[in-house]
Amino acid sequence: MYRMTHNKQWPANLETLRREGCCDPNDPPFWCVFSDRPEDPNTTPPDYFYLPPTKPHPDPNTLILCELPNHHPWQGRAAAFVGDRAEFLTHRQLEVELKKPQNARFAIAYRQAFKNRQSH
Repeated sequence: MYRMTHNKQWPANLETLRREGCCDPNDPPFWCVFSDRPEDPNTTPPDYFYLPPTKPHPDPNTLILCELPNHHPWQGRAAAFVGDRAEFLTHRQLEVELKKPQNARFAIAYRQAFKNRQSH
């Protein structure tokens, strides 16, 4: 939706989507429905990690969004890909995706985001 109204450009970050009204205003933005609701969603980091592609024509199987771990009673995470595909991936499936060459940049940044989240 965002790319359709912004000359096919990717949003810079999740806050851009929130600011532009691409989220339900009644929900804390980018929180997993299985997470505890934050006291102040404006000061609590989101449950999702997003990294826009840098190439003009990225592989459609490139990860751009993934939930940070530990929100579901079952094992897995929601993920989204460049090619307008969203899936719930098991931990094993996610690890396979993160090892693919088109996801190398995402994998490094995602793992760092998870470490940073754990330290808060």
